[in-house]
Amino acid sequence: SRLVFPSHRPCQSDRRRGGLGALSAAMSDAVEGILQRLSEAQLPSKYQETLVVLKKICGNVAKNPTNQKFRVLKKENAMIQGLHPIAREFLLVVGWEETSATFLYPMETDLSTLAYVSDLLDGLILSSDAPAGGSPTGAAKLPPKLSEGLKAQQAQSAAMAQIAADRKARYNGGYAAPAPAPAA
Repeated sequence: SRLVFPSHRPCQSDRRRGGLGALSAAMSDAVEGILQRLSEAQLPSKYQETLVVLKKICGNVAKNPTNQKFRVLKKENAMIQGLHPIAREFLLVVGWEETSATFLYPMETDLSTLAYVSDLLDGLILSSDAPAGGSPTGAAKLPPKLSEGLKAQQAQSAAMAQIAADRKARYNGGYAAPAPAPAA
């Protein structure tokens, strides 16, 4: 089946630049194409695990841009050795460079790609973890720290959507009843 990619959500770095910071169409197509191939090449549970690893790799650099520790991935690392070859190709497409012993994210590389990819991976992790029916599948569970962060992000998004709806209703002369509070 075809993956449905979430639309780009503005992130912290986007607000600093004053724009959405979305990738070029060619880059976006390349990233989505590789992720589609990856989903077709792996079992759903392994695909979920791979998404979490890629999110961790990209997110660490995006959150700690000056920390060299997150910009160098040793190929001998078990996590890197366990990556599917298509996942390694993904790293190269989003800006990592391969050397004989490492993957390196150069200091001069623009971080907007990683910010976008990190958001995209968040959306894919959420969509592959909870099907349309609403309850999580037997797929690999997210690490607790990541899961808590995603839940907080979802609650914040829901609150922001309600605020926007209330403002729209107020300015259009109507009133929208407040939405029920999300279950904790």
